[in-house]
Amino acid sequence: MGILGWHTPYRYAEGRKGQQMKVFSLRGELRCLACSRYLGDFESHPEQHGKGDLHLVTPEAGALPQHAVATEAGLRCSRCGGRVMMETLERLAA
Repeated sequence: MGILGWHTPYRYAEGRKGQQMKVFSLRGELRCLACSRYLGDFESHPEQHGKGDLHLVTPEAGALPQHAVATEAGLRCSRCGGRVMMETLERLAA
């Protein structure tokens, strides 16, 4: 099912006058559920590349001491091994 195995809630954004628009890009933060550490930012383009599309955005200041690690079970925290939660901050639509 992929990392972004969600259904309809994020596929459409509210436009002007309540119109629905397709979401072409999602941006947000990655956080560990176990230790609550910030693990970086992500960007995704599910309509163009499928539900499993996830790009980790490298910070300008360099790599973080803790980060998300891809495993067979999904994304995990490099510090404690906890599951990673994606918090969507922006939905960009056309």
